[in-house]
Amino acid sequence: MEELNEAEKKIKDALDGMSNEYTGKVKTVNQVLGKNFVYKREFPEFDSLLSDESKQSQILEFRKKTMNKKIIYILGAAAVLLGGVFAAISFKDGSGKGDEKNKVSQEAKVTFVSGNVTVKTSDGKESKAGVGTVIPITASIITANKSMADVQFGQGNTIRIKANSEASIKSIVYGAVSEEEVFLKKGVIMANVNKKKQNDTFNIMTPTVIAGVRGTVFQVMYNPQNPSESTVISVGEGSVAVTPQKDGKALSPEPKEILESDDQATEKGVGGEIVKKKIGHPEMRKILDDNFDIDDEKELLQSTGRSEIEKLTLDDKTVLRGVVIDMDDANFTVQTMAGIIKIPRSKVISSESEKLK
Repeated sequence: MEELNEAEKKIKDALDGMSNEYTGKVKTVNQVLGKNFVYKREFPEFDSLLSDESKQSQILEFRKKTMNKKIIYILGAAAVLLGGVFAAISFKDGSGKGDEKNKVSQEAKVTFVSGNVTVKTSDGKESKAGVGTVIPITASIITANKSMADVQFGQGNTIRIKANSEASIKSIVYGAVSEEEVFLKKGVIMANVNKKKQNDTFNIMTPTVIAGVRGTVFQVMYNPQNPSESTVISVGEGSVAVTPQKDGKALSPEPKEILESDDQATEKGVGGEIVKKKIGHPEMRKILDDNFDIDDEKELLQSTGRSEIEKLTLDDKTVLRGVVIDMDDANFTVQTMAGIIKIPRSKVISSESEKLK
């Protein structure tokens, strides 16, 4: 028999009932094997599972040497279920019982405020929102007349909640598969979503529609009092899959419509037919950039919590003035007096800051 290394000897001792640093992990895996789980997920290759939890991995590797391959696959699935699925459940229930890192990852933050914006938690408490305010899951963001707020998620995606609107953070889960979901009770949301991994999801839901997004700038408007156009979805860049829903469940396995740049879909009445049309690009930009009620750059700085205006000079000599509210390896996202603009880094040849008098 192959000689065991030190870790394997300890695992064997734990399997035989002795107490050591592996005892808890062994007991956990054995408990999982004794339960019947229903979990709708395809698992990756077994070898990739072994990298998730070091001690569980060593236990699995030891069993791999001493048990048949079929049992090893079951054990690997059970270990991943314990370490991944339970963690995901704790993210979604908002209990805060997970570790501190997980607790932080399920929050979104306000990055821009104009006018009167409040946050209402699930227990009914209301507070004034400002730059840096944390929005936990299930909390609602409410904007008054001539008011708006930008909210940023952990992976850099942002939404703008426009005037006279109410929206809530429905779900945030980060992991092998990530999910961000917002529920729009009334009003207008514009979203700026980074390109995502294939299985990641970013959805904006109304009571009757799911707008599922992959790498795009788009807007969802919901007005239950409008008998002809209760939901209107407008796409500036990328694509959006539109699916009818009821009580949080899609009413069809496939999207009703796929919208591309400059497409707009209108729901004819609450829960009614979804009609798609193409509109002109200038008209679309006007739709996406409306409702921006900042009067001057001083108010822009105050709303974003900044002290200096940034001037970006582009390769065509254009000078863009505003505040950089987000950036990644490819783009700058700039809040300007004309609205939010995404600029490729490759087009920016210089930048400088200016204090206003």
